[in-house]
Amino acid sequence: MITAEDVELQSTRDTADVLRIYKVVRAIRNRGHFAARLDPLGRSLGPLKEGYELMESTYLGLHDPSPEKRFFLGNECKSLDPDGRRQWWTVEELMTRLRAVYCGTLSAEFNHLASVHKKDWLRRQLEGHVRDDGGVAQLTREDKRTVLRRLIKADALEGFLARNFPSAKRFGLEGAEALIPGLQSVVESAAAGGAEAVVVGMAHRGRLNVLNNVFGKPLGLIATEMRGESRSSFNVGDVRYHLGTRTTVTLKEQRRVEMSMAPNPSHLEAVNSVVAGMVRSKQMRVDVPRGGRSRVSQRKVMGLLIHGDAAFCGLGVNAEVMQLQDLPDYTTGGTVHIVVNNQIGFTTVPRRARSSPHPSDVAKGYGAPIFHVNGDDPEAVVRACRLAADFRAEWGQDVVINLVCYRRLGHNEQDDPSITLPLLSERIKRQRKVSEIYADRLVADGVATRDEVNGMDDVDDDIDALAKAEKDYGVRVGDSVRTAKALLSQLDDVARKARLEHMGLFPPDFIAHPHTRKLLENRRKMVDGELGVDWGTAELLAFATLHCHVRLSGQDVERGTFNHRHSVLYCSRTSRPVNPIDNMGLGDQDRFLVCNSPLSEHAVMGFEYGFSVDSGPAALVLWEAQFGDFANNAQGIVDQFVATGEAKWWGGLVLLLPHGYDGNGPDHSSARPERWLAAADRGRIDRADWERYMRHRAKTHADSSCNFVLINPSTPANYFHALRRQANLPHVKPLVVLAPKYLLHHRPCASPLRDFGPGSRFHAVIGDGDVGDNSVEPDAVTGARERPKASNVRRVVVCTGQVYYKLHQLRKAKGADDVALVRLEQLSPFPHAALARRLARYPNAELVWCQEEPKNMGYWAFAQPRVNTAVREILEKTNRRDEVRRVRYVGRPAAASPATGSPVIHAAETRALVHEALGLEHVGIHLAEPRSSVPRY
Repeated sequence: MITAEDVELQSTRDTADVLRIYKVVRAIRNRGHFAARLDPLGRSLGPLKEGYELMESTYLGLHDPSPEKRFFLGNECKSLDPDGRRQWWTVEELMTRLRAVYCGTLSAEFNHLASVHKKDWLRRQLEGHVRDDGGVAQLTREDKRTVLRRLIKADALEGFLARNFPSAKRFGLEGAEALIPGLQSVVESAAAGGAEAVVVGMAHRGRLNVLNNVFGKPLGLIATEMRGESRSSFNVGDVRYHLGTRTTVTLKEQRRVEMSMAPNPSHLEAVNSVVAGMVRSKQMRVDVPRGGRSRVSQRKVMGLLIHGDAAFCGLGVNAEVMQLQDLPDYTTGGTVHIVVNNQIGFTTVPRRARSSPHPSDVAKGYGAPIFHVNGDDPEAVVRACRLAADFRAEWGQDVVINLVCYRRLGHNEQDDPSITLPLLSERIKRQRKVSEIYADRLVADGVATRDEVNGMDDVDDDIDALAKAEKDYGVRVGDSVRTAKALLSQLDDVARKARLEHMGLFPPDFIAHPHTRKLLENRRKMVDGELGVDWGTAELLAFATLHCHVRLSGQDVERGTFNHRHSVLYCSRTSRPVNPIDNMGLGDQDRFLVCNSPLSEHAVMGFEYGFSVDSGPAALVLWEAQFGDFANNAQGIVDQFVATGEAKWWGGLVLLLPHGYDGNGPDHSSARPERWLAAADRGRIDRADWERYMRHRAKTHADSSCNFVLINPSTPANYFHALRRQANLPHVKPLVVLAPKYLLHHRPCASPLRDFGPGSRFHAVIGDGDVGDNSVEPDAVTGARERPKASNVRRVVVCTGQVYYKLHQLRKAKGADDVALVRLEQLSPFPHAALARRLARYPNAELVWCQEEPKNMGYWAFAQPRVNTAVREILEKTNRRDEVRRVRYVGRPAAASPATGSPVIHAAETRALVHEALGLEHVGIHLAEPRSSVPRY
């Protein structure tokens, strides 16, 4: 007889068993990837004991282990039942299905996601396709045959390159051929979800195969590049496995997708942020009113990044770029990441390359689901890629695929991996190719016959014939990702005035902060000509008078690090932000976006560079560093893209780098102009030469001269014209602005409104009394400005940047009218003729170069030979060839650190150098003395 106690005991045991089953179900979902069959070489990837114990039914320890016993699990496992109605399960049914989903050749990690809805969606997609026998829903018969053809073609291409170029580096795809059908599946799934453009960034391994099989880049062109022939001037600066391309592919149901492969440097992962910026730019053009922030535009343009396993977990830029995914001004609606996990970095095995079980673990911190897949199971690879594309389309979030494969050859084709990895190399030699494994599988399943497979293998002959027919294929201009900027018309005075009158539109309930209220009053007076225009207002005037999209990005750029910009104002009552320039109420107005960025230099600078590359005439893109010193955190972007980009990129990014010595220490003083000038590739150029150069560029679309423009403006008006010139140049070119700091609030640093009007322009050199000299008022009748008499001038001081104001202030205080000051506002391209004309005014004066920076930094090494050349040409023109005149240096002595951290020492050094530059006696420190009394050992 069954008593109540027996019923209660049985119920308690059933409850305990259900709880144990719950625990194991969740354990398999969370840790099944540790026991999954992911390694094509048959090695176990599971470092945790719990991962293996999931495979054993004894791990459950049930009170009633009978196989026919069913347990009520409610909705916990409803995703395992396609109908969603099943709630009673046997242990075997559960274990069979869950192991098939999470412990096979495809597994997933998504328990780290914060959203319950996303996790439920992923469970339904993964678990809803498993059959009662533990099998997973297969691809269609035609899809399987398509996958096989793609594998065979990928393998054949590597064979062709190996035969024809045995001594050339190509960083082949051998061992990871499943990447090709996987990538094609991503693109097809994205196109089915509405994608019209895909931007791809990847390193060099497998790049040639992807370019040919996914992008359709002609094999003849690849072969020509392998031979090093017919190289165009666009990509002359890089090797074949770094080149990009742009094409349009036609997919199923006649869907057309624009495909872009971004050129890539050898700095692994550096291209990632650039690709994100390119994607955002394309989305902006699809959805101009919202600036690319709508889900519609984000579905239409997708970013796809392909990583190596060692680089993905080893380089911090991945974390920086993934941090951008949900930020309003940087989001691209998610990026699909594919980690080609070769299980080795160069010659370093994973155990010594990372501290995490998988290289993809870094993505967990940013809420990206991760699919792990065995590269020798092409069907699982295709399923993972389709799932990733669908997740990105559904949720607009990053997603990662960890494609576990191997490298059949060494790091490159000349490398012998057996030297450092003898056992692994031997195992790989015995491993059959994935195309052979999959072909046998399809024959065994009756999907294809052996004769059909042999027919597919004839692709080798087709490849050889195609390459021979196109052996003289030339490099086309369009094969490099570039954008030529169209000539933009200047605004006439009427249109300019109409825009300025609309700069102050605010909502009726907007209550300005007292500080910004005063600021707005002063800006109105500046526009009306009652006050001189300061730096912040000049900048906003430039943005307001441009006929193009303007995007300003960086840390704290809304207000400005130095509290000078205030481009976005906040209501004191509601904290509601208002962007006055973006709210001018003009029907044809383009967007003006000011984007406070995360605390990142590398990723954000790369993002903005990519945005500028793709935007063409549609945008003026600016990135501002908090201090110019901080830009060296993005030195890889500077070196690989900004400074050398003309060979392949053609980006027009404007870098605003605050620079100037104010006694704030070595990390807040120097934008390292010496590094920029060392990278400048055109030493001298005058106005006529510039015009000839631009006409040449307009005709040929190719020239490597003047890789960027570097300016150090000292007046707001000159900065205004530099920005407008940048937006109106016929072709894109980076602009580096060494922006001042204390001049932002320095009252003498103001320009009269007339210097912004019709006929005004940027001045590369400003001498005493020149147009643009804001320190001298012109005559009310003639408009002429007073200039020192040449016969009275004993010394000419050439300088650049904010040190001019120190020199001018002391000259005025001491009445040193026998000293002339000449300001170099542009350093690269060097304004040789303009400088020579100013120096020719004072043929007998001593010549001095003055700078705040130490002698081994700053401009001296760059300026000295160029100024001497200008002087020599003046002497030759005046028949004084035998006379020797050399420019003399005045400034801080050579030093290891850019600046002192002591305001007292800084002030003393500044007084000494300006006195010495003007030739005035000074009682104080001697600049040649060491800065400290630390004994030498």
